[in-house]
Amino acid sequence: MPPLVLFLWILCLKSVNALPLHLIAVFPQEGDPKGGSALSRALRKAVSDSDNGLFERDVTLLATPFFSPRATNSLLVNLCNALKRQQPPPAALVSFVGPPLSFYVSLLGAHMKIPVMGMTRDYEDRPAKV
Repeated sequence: MPPLVLFLWILCLKSVNALPLHLIAVFPQEGDPKGGSALSRALRKAVSDSDNGLFERDVTLLATPFFSPRATNSLLVNLCNALKRQQPPPAALVSFVGPPLSFYVSLLGAHMKIPVMGMTRDYEDRPAKV
């Protein structure tokens, strides 16, 4: 590595206190029988608590909440538009919606080449395994 590049890299590391990690979190709608309202409330609270500095100083978590509609078509359109608006794209999609909507979240993640982490039981989203 040339000395100038190494110097600029060290200078950059010293000037940045935390590495930002941007995630889009896909939450179920409030009152969704498959998603559960208690889960939605807990996830919303966790995202709001992340703004209060509860995380390590080396990583700053930037979570953009996305509340999933119950219809498949509107989920695809709205999430696709949300992903296109994010510049730079998020580091990952975190999905808390149940099947079959979690399949479409994985499908969009695979299409946009964004890793998808999902929370589902006994259900496997094949498109996420690209």
